[in-house]
Amino acid sequence: MVLKQLTLAQDVKRVVNFIKTSLGPRGMDKLMLTKNGDIKITNDGATILKNIKKDGIVVNILNEVCSVIDQEIGDGTTTLCCLVGELMVEAENLVKMNVHPQIIIQGYRLAAKESVKTIAKNCFDNSNNLELFCADLLDIARTTLNSKVVATQKELFARMALKAVLKLKGSTDLNRINIIKKCGGSLKDSFLDDGFILDKELGFNQTKKIKNAKILIVNTSLDSDKVKIYGVKIKVKSISNLARIEIGEQKNFLINAKRF
Repeated sequence: MVLKQLTLAQDVKRVVNFIKTSLGPRGMDKLMLTKNGDIKITNDGATILKNIKKDGIVVNILNEVCSVIDQEIGDGTTTLCCLVGELMVEAENLVKMNVHPQIIIQGYRLAAKESVKTIAKNCFDNSNNLELFCADLLDIARTTLNSKVVATQKELFARMALKAVLKLKGSTDLNRINIIKKCGGSLKDSFLDDGFILDKELGFNQTKKIKNAKILIVNTSLDSDKVKIYGVKIKVKSISNLARIEIGEQKNFLINAKRF
């Protein structure tokens, strides 16, 4: 039992030592080769854990624990890995002193309860004061972005993220925030816009700007013929028959367009 625990502790330290170097403002990025052969450069703990080869129970446990905090909070995976690593190191030292593992676990549970009590005593809530509440959220966003790739423009992205979240009006559905990535330019060119942005390139020789335009929003297909809607296959014996079918489709389309 002791030999197995020591082996697990060594595996935890091996994984944690690999991840913890990416923590903090001066953390180092990792160049990773995924299973699909893609190359990723990241310093995000959750991304690193997901791409580590799962050859043991240690990586699986760390990955599951960090995935939970990543889904609930969205940050802190690397810090959590470092905390787990330190707890394992202390547990290893206690095992070497012939302390039973059950006693160690009981001590960790007592420490967790005391930690919750300490946090509850020192926490504060400024939700009733909008100005202080926004200032707290902005500080949290800045702290989160310190270890990200956009750390050089953390003030811009922190304010952008704060405005985007406040527009949700209490909702936790982050899918309502659409992020569009475009190549070219710099991080300073990023902006937050209201409404819906359609990432669509214009065709050749099309108008790029129209003033006082009338926009038609249709929640159904403009094709009324069952040939296109249901994917009906038609066999023709000659090209002239195919031409007559296409002319008929164009007439139906113009008739439906006039109805609008």
